[in-house]
Amino acid sequence: MATILTTKIQLRNDTKANWEQYNPTLLAGEIGVCNDNGLFKIGDGEHTWNELAYANDHSALGNYAS
Repeated sequence: MATILTTKIQLRNDTKANWEQYNPTLLAGEIGVCNDNGLFKIGDGEHTWNELAYANDHSALGNYAS
């Protein structure tokens, strides 16, 4: 018999403007999502939001983005 899990996981999320204004330090492995542009960052426990790069922003790759 299969076990049904009822736990929900919610990622930390806010608007881009709020992330940049409050500039928190995400815990190592913690994901912060911009709910107005779909981009996210993964914390390292040391760098603030504004210092981290987006993990899923491929625009800098130009034609190499897949």
